[in-house]
Amino acid sequence: MDDYLIESMEGARLKLHEPVSAGKVLVFDKPWEGVTSDYISVFKDDDRYRMYYRGSSHAGYTVESLLEPGEWVIPEHDQLVCYAESQDGIHWKRPPLGLFDFGGSKENNIVWTGHDRKGSHCFMAFRDDNPNIPEDQRYKDLASGRSPGWKHVLGLVSPDGIRWRTIQDDPIISQEDMDWGADLAFWDTEQEPYVAYLRDWRPALKDPPKGMRTMGFPRIRAVVRTASADFHSWSPLEFMDLGGAPVEHFYSNGITPYFRAPHIYLAFPRRCVPWRTLEVFKGNPGPGASDVVFPSGRDGLHWERSSVEAFIRPGRNIRSWIHRANTPASGVVPTGEDEVSLYLQRHYTFPSSHFERMALRTEGFVSLHAGYVGGELVTRLISIT
Repeated sequence: MDDYLIESMEGARLKLHEPVSAGKVLVFDKPWEGVTSDYISVFKDDDRYRMYYRGSSHAGYTVESLLEPGEWVIPEHDQLVCYAESQDGIHWKRPPLGLFDFGGSKENNIVWTGHDRKGSHCFMAFRDDNPNIPEDQRYKDLASGRSPGWKHVLGLVSPDGIRWRTIQDDPIISQEDMDWGADLAFWDTEQEPYVAYLRDWRPALKDPPKGMRTMGFPRIRAVVRTASADFHSWSPLEFMDLGGAPVEHFYSNGITPYFRAPHIYLAFPRRCVPWRTLEVFKGNPGPGASDVVFPSGRDGLHWERSSVEAFIRPGRNIRSWIHRANTPASGVVPTGEDEVSLYLQRHYTFPSSHFERMALRTEGFVSLHAGYVGGELVTRLISIT
């Protein structure tokens, strides 16, 4: 997926592959979900797969002229955190957990409601494999809020991945100008700190590269990294370094250590293109369209892209060409003998909003490709003890 082992190539190139749709996983048709449900984290946990996502319905985003006969929008409600699980990563269910009341009933899969809407906007949970932590903190999460002016990140822990509590009342990460959202963390088994990736802003470029326009955006959406030894105190934020790749708006990041090679990080940023708004969506509160790109890295801070082309495209359905559609999940999981899966939000702001599973052969992100006449690759010197 990068040139780390490559000394030279002639007549050959690295070819970026594209995952294939494996169908819908969940349609957000429950009263506590809705048209703007989003922000997914998925991981395999022993005998099951776990999924966390935001239940949300900002009805004002929906383009009503594009609704099909009989479609209706779930009424707006506070943002919630929902949970689903699976035995194979393919077939998912919402367990009735009975933890929180919604509409007079606890028959739902809600696991967190936050306080003052804090902590329910982005909730990206993970299993903590740190061997030195107490079992009542085996699952962790960084959660951000949605209240105006609230730009802090809470730390949450859980003994079972279902019942959550805050580590402390005060935020564990705070920055005055930090954009809330896409708060993602994990225990780095190779470097052994906790690592988190957040959404932030870069100053706009004075001379943007050809093809990049800001369309009035004074800043550029970007990803920042921070690390911690104890999940309480965090290092200063550092911007994700993409080397010589184009500077683009990254709305989310989807970063995860690859489960078969945890020293390699995979990232699936949603590339926001705010100047490409389809005519039918003009006047909508959010401009632009989005796709997914694929950087990889080995130290968590410096990243490479074998191609600037899209890794996952919006596709042919117009509902995936609206501003915030196509947000990828955090997490790549095995779902077959020679298959891995990742997950994607589709049809944002429409009643057909859903998660889609995208399948790829194992290690099939990038391949070495040569044409009919062939080519040659020479690796770096490899010493075997």
